[in-house]
Amino acid sequence: MRIAVIGMHKGANTFYRALNPARVLDDRGHTVQFWGVQEPTMGFDTLRGFDVVLIYRHCGEVAQQLAVGLKKAGVAIVYDDDDMVGNVTADHPHRRDFGGLRGVALNQRVRRMLRAAHIVTTPSPTLAAQYRETTDDVRVIENYVPDGFASLRRTAHEGIVVGWVAGPDHEVDRDRLRLRDTLDRLLSEHRDVRVVTVGVALGLDSRRYEHIVYVEFPELGAVIGGFDLGLAPLVDVPINRTRASSKVKEYAVLGVPWLASPVGTYPGLGEAEGGRLVADDDWYEAIERLVTHHRERRRLAKRAARWGRSQTIGKHAQAWEIVLQDAVERARAEA
Repeated sequence: MRIAVIGMHKGANTFYRALNPARVLDDRGHTVQFWGVQEPTMGFDTLRGFDVVLIYRHCGEVAQQLAVGLKKAGVAIVYDDDDMVGNVTADHPHRRDFGGLRGVALNQRVRRMLRAAHIVTTPSPTLAAQYRETTDDVRVIENYVPDGFASLRRTAHEGIVVGWVAGPDHEVDRDRLRLRDTLDRLLSEHRDVRVVTVGVALGLDSRRYEHIVYVEFPELGAVIGGFDLGLAPLVDVPINRTRASSKVKEYAVLGVPWLASPVGTYPGLGEAEGGRLVADDDWYEAIERLVTHHRERRRLAKRAARWGRSQTIGKHAQAWEIVLQDAVERARAEA
């Protein structure tokens, strides 16, 4: 197939939903062109020569016009959205990515893209159910970690490192779950523990706390390799109910046991995948348990590594290939 992939201009989500699929499909012998852009500017004439165009999250007027025009010209359109973008709040750090829109206005744009596509993809069963209210063919394709993450090795260090990788939009989780207090107490009561957060800040006054403001996604695996325990806390709010399970997969593929909230796609995961689910009021006890019980942590680490290696994009490339081929066949049938 001749495949065009239009992703956003930055962010881990673009890697999962656009760039990594493009790379693995190229490796499988397809002709693939990827653009990571703020707005689709490559134009109709450039894209009409492809069999299928995968559009990730773009829902502005330019993207809508391209999708409708290309569909009329017989080009297959697959639209991917992995977030409940209509719930973007006024202070959301990525609001500008959607032209400053939120709520009903943004959802209307998304629905127009859903209707324009031959097939819609998302990593969230919750989102899939919502999208099926607008269009019939919605496929769930999970987020799969880059193959390169599986070849990385853990970093040797002294003590126990508890890590949390989360963007600024996870401040609501930090505050409502009182994680600042939880991790401050952990540092106070366990002198062999260090805490590292990537993205979200805790503001802890301790030499054993490190805040890394930003890490480019390809380098994230090396950072996680220095963790002994990874956290994935989520408060039960609408935007979190649609989140993918990629965070615990990133921990697991590096052999890092994890703790997560039973929200989003995390329910159903557990010890077999190298982690445990934690109720809102139990975070301190759950973290301390794995900090102080080395054998439990080691057993979970082995299970995490085994499961994580099964969750790489290279082992699931066919999921994307099938969707794109089905879209091409549908477009040809409509021609």
